[in-house]
Amino acid sequence: MRVFELAKILGMSSKQLLDLLTKLQIKASNHMARLDESAVAVVRAAAQPPAAPKKAAVKPVASAAKSAVSQKQAALVFPEKKPAPAKPAAPAKRDVTEYVKK
Repeated sequence: MRVFELAKILGMSSKQLLDLLTKLQIKASNHMARLDESAVAVVRAAAQPPAAPKKAAVKPVASAAKSAVSQKQAALVFPEKKPAPAKPAAPAKRDVTEYVKK
């Protein structure tokens, strides 16, 4: 796998990946350098951030007045869409024989 391909997979630029490779003491001269399977595994492990502990979501209790204000603010920010006005009906098609001179 080439450096630029791995950088694309990891969502970083080739320059950033080359810097990471230098820190990991893996030799790569430019974005077209080939990386073997073991180097790719090391880089993937180093590039992934450590998993953060999940926090439980706490919902605050809202008062009735606060929710009424929130609804008014939401109505100002997201107004209801009105349906588009109806288009007038197209004129009825005429028979071609009306235009032909007799």
